[in-house]
This record gives sequence, C-alpha cells and structure tokens, in this order.
Amino acid sequence: MSATNFSSAKTLKKLFTVSTFMLMAALGTNANAYMIGNSFATLLSCNYNYNADYGTGGYTGIYRASYSGGIYYLRFQSYCPY
Repeated sequence: MSATNFSSAKTLKKLFTVSTFMLMAALGTNANAYMIGNSFATLLSCNYNYNADYGTGGYTGIYRASYSGGIYYLRFQSYCPY
C-alpha cells in the first residue's frame, strides 16, 4: 500500500481548480428558485386561503424575482413550489 503524495505543486493546483469549479457550480445554480416567465423567483411565503364564493381552497404564494426584485402573487391547489 502506497501513500498518496498531496504535497506536489501540480497536485495542489489540480485540487484547487477542481474545488473552485465545484464551489462556483454550487453557487451558480438556483436550486431553491421557481421559474416565473424567463426569470427565477424565490418563495417568500405560502398561505392557505378559502374562497367562500367559489367554495374552494388553495395556496397563495408570494415570490420575489431574482433579477428585477418584483413581487408576484400566484395561486396553487397544492402547496407552493419552491
């Protein structure tokens, strides 16, 4: 069994490059974002409402657009996607 040598400059550079790429990929994705049109939005709140006029209930989600900062109100039959 041989020991792995991580002290060489080439190995450290490769390890740094791979680590940096993985970190940037993780930060660059919108894992908790919902698509509204062509932009991502994050869920601010999701509340259940009953509409007596129609006799049905549903969830109203409040979303904030990532780029414009606009607020959107969307209605769903089940819990709001995020």
